[in-house]
Amino acid sequence: MVDESQELRRVSWTELFSFTHIFKTWRMARHYSKLVLAFAAIALTCLVGTVMDAVWGWAGATARIPDVVNYHVTANFAAYADKTETLQQEADAQFVQWMTFMPQRAWEFGPVLDAYVAEGGSRAGAFHAQLAKAIEKWQADNTSSQPKPVDRQELVRQVDDDRRAAWSRYRKIVARMLNAAEPLVAAAAEEAEAEIEKLPKEEDRAAAAERLERDVHAARRALWKLRVTLIEQSRQHVFGRGIFEVFAAYEQHCIANAFDAVGQGRIFNGAGRVLLDRQSLVVLQDEPSEPTAYAVTTGRGEPVGLVGWLVLMLAGLVWLAGAHWLYALVFGVLTLSIWALFGGAIARIAALHAAQEIAIPMGQALRFSAGKFFSFVTAPLLMLAIIFGLGLLLGLGGLISAIPVAGAVLRVVFALLFGLVLVIGAAITFVTIGLLAGFPLMYPAIAVEGSDSFDAISRSFSYVFGRPWRYGLYFLVSAVYGTICYAFVRLFAFGTLLATHVFVSQGFFGLGLNTRGAPQLAESAGMMDLLWGRPTFGDLSGTFHMAAVGGGLNLLAAWIIRAWVYVVVGFVAAFVLSFAVSAFTNIYYLLRRKV
Repeated sequence: MVDESQELRRVSWTELFSFTHIFKTWRMARHYSKLVLAFAAIALTCLVGTVMDAVWGWAGATARIPDVVNYHVTANFAAYADKTETLQQEADAQFVQWMTFMPQRAWEFGPVLDAYVAEGGSRAGAFHAQLAKAIEKWQADNTSSQPKPVDRQELVRQVDDDRRAAWSRYRKIVARMLNAAEPLVAAAAEEAEAEIEKLPKEEDRAAAAERLERDVHAARRALWKLRVTLIEQSRQHVFGRGIFEVFAAYEQHCIANAFDAVGQGRIFNGAGRVLLDRQSLVVLQDEPSEPTAYAVTTGRGEPVGLVGWLVLMLAGLVWLAGAHWLYALVFGVLTLSIWALFGGAIARIAALHAAQEIAIPMGQALRFSAGKFFSFVTAPLLMLAIIFGLGLLLGLGGLISAIPVAGAVLRVVFALLFGLVLVIGAAITFVTIGLLAGFPLMYPAIAVEGSDSFDAISRSFSYVFGRPWRYGLYFLVSAVYGTICYAFVRLFAFGTLLATHVFVSQGFFGLGLNTRGAPQLAESAGMMDLLWGRPTFGDLSGTFHMAAVGGGLNLLAAWIIRAWVYVVVGFVAAFVLSFAVSAFTNIYYLLRRKV
């Protein structure tokens, strides 16, 4: 037999390194149909949460930033309820303190003068002297409105009886002070400018005019910041926030930190302590000015890695279901329906895109998901039903064993059957792991195979437990690659929003510093920051101070700007969702070939 040499002309790297198929996820994720469907799903979810926050808030059910972590670090629900009540009592006590001193302080314009100095305003310039004179004249003209001494006990009773009515009175006091301060600032600027014109030396007039410009700007910045701090933030402090608002802020923070952890190479850091020691979790930061400012770490200061943040995301769901079960039930049903329809459509588009490079229309994808709606909805619910059913069975056994007298006999029977109890516990663990790890594969399974929920569960469990290490490798590659792609998309969105804010603000800024037109343009200074706070890379949307804007056209403008900003931020979130579905669809195809 003659030996024949063969020359290797080409290496199929995608066959040699199958995980490289995941790299086409970027191209799949940015397809417009997936992005539009993902944006629609996110927008509808936020709409549902916002409406439910309004309904539950009207009934007095709110939440606070630390609630999620407090739920897990307290020993039981009773301790959590006590801690929540303590936070509300502390907020009420602080509110009574504000109500005690604010009427007199507002009549003296003390907060305005303090904020003016804090913004860099000069006490020695002509503007400050004229502002003091304007305040004195206003007080002389309004002596009848000087507040009387406040009965603190009466305030406590008012806050206990009707917190909303007490808040309304407080808001009117602050608004009256700020509304009166605006023309006083304008008048002081005019008087100071006239005084400066009388200076004999040109260089003195120039220096004084420059100082006046800085002081007027400081005063106007102080006014809009007071609207934020004295109205918007104090309202959140007194009443708390919406349940969905707190939940969404917490989950967004976990997602952002999960991406950061991958970028810094932290995968399993702190995962053990997060899983095993709930008392190790602490909230390091709770800034009212930053509603999404969470800083969760382990008690030893150990940074949390990707796995830890994924566990903490589940902790948010546990808090929602445990602390606000009715809210979670209604929200869960509505949200699952939304994601079954739109998520299923995205998965169908991704399935055909990955297999045949075909991008089907959105209408066709939605018709497919509508036809498989029951399967998309029941796939995760069946697993949850099994977990809770088995758990209820174990709980029932423990309850029967606790029956007096007969319970002693039943405890012996229970002990004899304890091996079966352990088997049930193992089954709960098996199903839970399969659900957590296999749920991302259920939608692709239905979209690819066109099967029902039972087949999707069977395939996802088979792939997770049949090739766990391969699945873990594919997931890790997707996480790293997704972090890189997400950073690029987020950077582009940040540049868009920041450039818009900076250049538009310059228009408002220029108007606000025109001291010669101060009476007409006083409210322009800082108005852009009041309508829409400057975005950062960590907080793309910036801050919106709706309660501080006031009413009328300013409020309408703030809502319109907010909607447009949320469109940009929403498409960033839509990319994350589209990438995740596309990535798990590719992973499903890869595992399908190996199992």
